[in-house]
Amino acid sequence: MKSGDRVEYAFESTDPVDFNLHYQEGKIVVMPLAKDKTQSEAGVFAALDGHDYCLTWEAGANGAFIDYRIRFRPAP
Repeated sequence: MKSGDRVEYAFESTDPVDFNLHYQEGKIVVMPLAKDKTQSEAGVFAALDGHDYCLTWEAGANGAFIDYRIRFRPAP
């Protein structure tokens, strides 16, 4: 993503998951967005800097089914 690009996201999970949006700066992982133990989230993330961003969901030992939607919106 470039500065000013946005990503709209929404998800629902059958069990709690840890959700984050992150990028790497060398060996450092930077998480501008993180939610722990959630079953649903929705929002818009606007990139302040240009990076390769990743969305990640991590379930517990029982696993989870996730229904998600992601929409990329380039900067005007």
